Amino acid sequence: MQKFDAPAERPETGVVQFGNDWPGIFVRGDEALSLAQMLDRIADEFDDGQFYKSLHGKSCKSFLRGIAEQFRECRVNEKVA
Repeated sequence: MQKFDAPAERPETGVVQFGNDWPGIFVRGDEALSLAQMLDRIADEFDDGQFYKSLHGKSCKSFLRGIAEQFRECRVNEKVA
């Protein structure tokens, strides 16, 4: 996990850009766990044998599971302000 100082405004889920860097998608932690469950359900529908390998050598199913795992890493055991 990369940690940054808190921004002046609370970022919402959506496209975010830091300085002159490329824009990226930010997902709030409270939404990340739901997205992980959705991606797992979608991945359950894939048969690894029938889909191409991505440029990174992973199947679509494996790629979706990896993203879902990153979303699950947003889980915290204590209340966050």
